[in-house]
Amino acid sequence: MPAAAAWTAIGFALAVPGRYMDLRLVARLLASRPDKVVSRIRINFSMVLNLLLSYTPAQVEELLKRSFATWLLMANAEESRQKTRMANVHEVLWEDFQRHLAFLKETGFVDNDDRLTADGEWASQLRVDQPLLVAECLRQGLLPDQDAAQMAGVFACFVNEKETDDRLEGRLVPNRLKKPSTASRRTSADSPAT
Repeated sequence: MPAAAAWTAIGFALAVPGRYMDLRLVARLLASRPDKVVSRIRINFSMVLNLLLSYTPAQVEELLKRSFATWLLMANAEESRQKTRMANVHEVLWEDFQRHLAFLKETGFVDNDDRLTADGEWASQLRVDQPLLVAECLRQGLLPDQDAAQMAGVFACFVNEKETDDRLEGRLVPNRLKKPSTASRRTSADSPAT
């Protein structure tokens, strides 16, 4: 079998029965070919802070060299000449990591030995999309600390509920689970009672 046509049939799935399970869809998915897995790695401050909790920058570079994103870029290179040029593709991620690290040093979240400062350690524990903005607001005393409702309101600005892929396409939802359309509701409301 040619390498391009080969695929691995190893994997695991967990199906939890429930009233919304569409068994026809499950059967179709089981018989279909697997989707390609794509790396969505993005270097951001939260990632850098959390990596520095456990790794040195040299170890992070090794992780980036062995990352799935680097592997995908190499696997997609068609010619050996292109693969040679892409041999250091991890450097794009590494340079981005270094830019973030330099900023964290400038702002006092990382020391000159590339270790998290006390502020860096607690900032790494913030589970918001903009941890440095929140950390800096906390360090500067800019957040309302006397009123829990005001504090919650301010923090709501920093929370971003990302869309998830758990919504089904309309054609895949069984008819009994679809919401009635406005037109059908109007029609049933306009019809005389029997």
